[in-house]
Amino acid sequence: MQNVYIQAAAWELFKSNFKAILAKADVSFGAGLAGVAGDLCDGRLRDDSQEFFANQNIPGSERILQNTKNWVNECIEVRSLQQANLSEFLKHSSATRAAIP
Repeated sequence: MQNVYIQAAAWELFKSNFKAILAKADVSFGAGLAGVAGDLCDGRLRDDSQEFFANQNIPGSERILQNTKNWVNECIEVRSLQQANLSEFLKHSSATRAAIP
């Protein structure tokens, strides 16, 4: 889930296999599975994960879901604030390297 390049595909795979994953996990670990939603850093995936886990009715997952929503919101905010800075840095960095003989 942490790899942004495959995050959407990993999330879909997780959802489609959730019943099997939950069946292999101890019942008390079910709420912990909701924690994977905290690895997402995308508004669409955040909303989908919140809806998905809310529909699973896993006891004890409410607080975990609220925390993961907060983490994802923070990630989205930092990304939006820093994206332009990172792009400018990388552009400058590659131009500087190109100038070095």
